[in-house]
Amino acid sequence: MKSLSISDAFLNCLSSNKSLNSKIKIVDLTGRIVYENNSFALNTSIDLESYPDGIYTITIVSDAKEEVIKIVKY
Repeated sequence: MKSLSISDAFLNCLSSNKSLNSKIKIVDLTGRIVYENNSFALNTSIDLESYPDGIYTITIVSDAKEEVIKIVKY
């Protein structure tokens, strides 16, 4: 699992995969899904300003490949 610390209000997700089957999900430490998009574009910007500071996991699934990234928002 990769880790990332962010203090900016936006999370920019860039993908080199041109698949239309890309999905992204952001989950907080309690397991609550705070963001989900089942067809995100190659360049997606997610506004995190309204989310409280804390630790989140981002799961990106594309063509049966899954990547999980832990982020710390402060």
